[in-house]
Amino acid sequence: MSPVIDYQNIHVPVIDYQTIHVLVIDYQNIHVPINDCQNIHVPVIDYQTIHVLVIDYQNIHVPVIDYQNIHVPINDCQNIHVPVIDYQNIHVPVIDYQNIHVPVIDYQTYMPPFIDYQNIYIIRL
Repeated sequence: MSPVIDYQNIHVPVIDYQTIHVLVIDYQNIHVPINDCQNIHVPVIDYQTIHVLVIDYQNIHVPVIDYQNIHVPINDCQNIHVPVIDYQNIHVPVIDYQNIHVPVIDYQTYMPPFIDYQNIYIIRL
């Protein structure tokens, strides 16, 4: 399965770079392989092999994921629960934004969910 974004329900990943430095993932709409780290089922992201689309904020009001500027802890399955996506084994769809109506998100007032890596909480959208 590939990641799915439900734009009608505004279930989109939101990153507020001014307040958090972690990736927010909508687990209800993204299906990723499960990584079993000693009986702990955690989705995973391999940031060295990931390839994602960068979106122009001036033309499209959707989240932009810039992996060069995202700071996340290194995944240690034995000590920390971090979301992981192995893009070598996932086919990521190409989205035609010209034919999709995308909701406008007010990033100044919207408080996105975040992942507290120190306390091992995964907060879902």
